[in-house]
Amino acid sequence: MDRTERFYKIDQLLKDSKVVSFARLQEWLGVSRATLKRDLVYMRDRFNAPIEYVRAGNGYRFGKPRAGPRY
Repeated sequence: MDRTERFYKIDQLLKDSKVVSFARLQEWLGVSRATLKRDLVYMRDRFNAPIEYVRAGNGYRFGKPRAGPRY
């Protein structure tokens, strides 16, 4: 699976669930921890995706839209 496909799948998982654990994302995508971390950072920084970590749920979700270009 290439990077663009992973971005799409991350987007779909986060839209479909309130909170998605890192382990579930990693398992679903079949990538290493480092690759998933890079993908999440890339989506936040380059696409301005409002991905945030939720400590209480021990996972990630889409938060409120950030300033600047919209995701």
